[in-house]
Amino acid sequence: MINQGKVFENSFSKSIPKEYFCYRLRDAGGWSDATNLRFTSSNMCDFIMYAKGRIYLLELKSVKEKSLSYSNIGKIENGKIKKTSVLDEEGKKEGVVSGYLINYRGANKTYFVSADKLADRMLNNTKKSLNLKECEEIGVFVEQTLKRVNYVYNVEKFIEEV
Repeated sequence: MINQGKVFENSFSKSIPKEYFCYRLRDAGGWSDATNLRFTSSNMCDFIMYAKGRIYLLELKSVKEKSLSYSNIGKIENGKIKKTSVLDEEGKKEGVVSGYLINYRGANKTYFVSADKLADRMLNNTKKSLNLKECEEIGVFVEQTLKRVNYVYNVEKFIEEV
């Protein structure tokens, strides 16, 4: 079975202009035994990109349906979202843009939502997911073009609009 999240990550990575710095953080490895324990470190995001004087901390999510479950973002502990709070804090620093690129495969649309806006939605909403309509309200549309099977993303335009 094809991991569509990895397909999205690869397509986005290939869309980044060569003059921009981009580093894909490695997914944490682990080991498993009969008790199914897994010990891993965690990264704050999937990609670190530097373009036009700013650092972008990007977590990429791809969903089949028109809704992203908050359980895929992070667990709420002590009034903070575990993973998103790190991105939110880093995004408050000068020259840092942090957030989520959310690919709604069912609608063929991708949006960038800053970590602070997503954290606000998660903490101040009774819903358990971010649907496409809400994402359109708080996010920045990322232009994409289908090339046979995979998409090419207009990273230049994304950087200009964020």
